Amino acid sequence: IEGFYAVSPGFAERVARTGLVSVTGALPNPIDVEYFSITGRPAKEDCRLRLITVGLSHRKGTDILFEALRSLSTDLDWSLVAVGKLLDSCCYDSWLDHPAVAGRVQFRGLVSQAELARLYRSSDVYVVSSRVETANVSMLEAMACGCVVVTTRCGAPETLIDKSVGLTVASGDPKELADAIRMVSDRFGEFDPQSLYNFVKSRYSKQTVGRRILEAYKQAISSFHRPG
Repeated sequence: IEGFYAVSPGFAERVARTGLVSVTGALPNPIDVEYFSITGRPAKEDCRLRLITVGLSHRKGTDILFEALRSLSTDLDWSLVAVGKLLDSCCYDSWLDHPAVAGRVQFRGLVSQAELARLYRSSDVYVVSSRVETANVSMLEAMACGCVVVTTRCGAPETLIDKSVGLTVASGDPKELADAIRMVSDRFGEFDPQSLYNFVKSRYSKQTVGRRILEAYKQAISSFHRPG
């Protein structure tokens, strides 16, 4: 193997720690920033904080997210769009029936890419509540559509962003996640959708990642020595 790459710096570090393989570096998943973009993003006309998340499961920390939402103070006007197949929905009933949450969460199930882009553009904050990740393509797509990010430090997403585009919190801590959502709400005007889009375009667009992949192949070819 002339080059071994992971899809995020965090995942590359985790693989390297196993000692099983020498990791060359990270090559992120490419994002189609022409499809996922702020074009058509509606102007914000009210104070409601519109949250969105993709992927619903124990690994995705759906229970952690619902616990965080339940602990948000009642003076914060928020709603959540949850995209993906909801497994074991009865496990979440105690959260969904809580007065602080009831009526604020909309489950959309599996949706088309066109609908997903529309939902991103209609949202303010993308929430990653995962316990573990290798990367997070949905997070980057949402950012390209103008969403601020709140993510757990679960081994990958936090290594793909910086404080200019969102906040990171400890994994498995609903209170810290709730505090971060509240903080983003308080600071929402500091995050410019165009800047969020530019962040993704400059680092993760198909063109940018394509150039990095080409360089990786060139490096692998130049370091290859055929026996004999």
